Amino acid sequence: RDVKVPNPGVPYRVPQDLDIEGTEGTPASLTLEPGTVFQMGEGAGINCGYSQNAAFRAVGTADKPIVFARLPDMPKGSAWKGLQFFSHCRPPVLEHVKLAHGPRGGALVHHRDSKGLGSMRHCTLARSDGHGVLVTGTKERFESFDENTFEDLAESAVAMPAEYAHLLGEHNVFPAGTTIELDGDVRRDTTLSGLAVAYVLKSGGKIETVDAAKSA
Repeated sequence: RDVKVPNPGVPYRVPQDLDIEGTEGTPASLTLEPGTVFQMGEGAGINCGYSQNAAFRAVGTADKPIVFARLPDMPKGSAWKGLQFFSHCRPPVLEHVKLAHGPRGGALVHHRDSKGLGSMRHCTLARSDGHGVLVTGTKERFESFDENTFEDLAESAVAMPAEYAHLLGEHNVFPAGTTIELDGDVRRDTTLSGLAVAYVLKSGGKIETVDAAKSA
């Protein structure tokens, strides 16, 4: 069902996975109000649309950001699993969201096979042992990806298939030494924005010309 999470003025403690899943024929959605704070347990994640249609919307404000971080009593170096968007998840919306303490080898925001990358603006991704944003599968490019800040990440700020890195916003802020990792082939028009960060081709991708008549 559709759930709107209010801001009670104190953190929500989430010790285990929180799954957003509809039922047969009825999608589910989770909407977070500005200022909501989530303290996540070790290995816990928020999983959207693994087996049934679902949606995730987290829209904070500049003075009331939505916050995700590990539980304060967890040992140093502990991590939660991040936000994970699966094949039945509609394109998510994240604005004015702060995320920290993601897992090594994973990401604070992980599109595992989402229907689309959605919108991500004014977000801060920091102090993580993994990537900021990781895309291992999706159907559509970002509708908007701009004015995000990446800080103190052990792995790349963004890792994604090359043709989905189309026109990333020019006002994202990256720390010195970080990268945007690209892999896979490019089979459609793709423009890489001039950003203050290096693009790195992770594996042997290629650029292909697609016959428009055959692809129509």
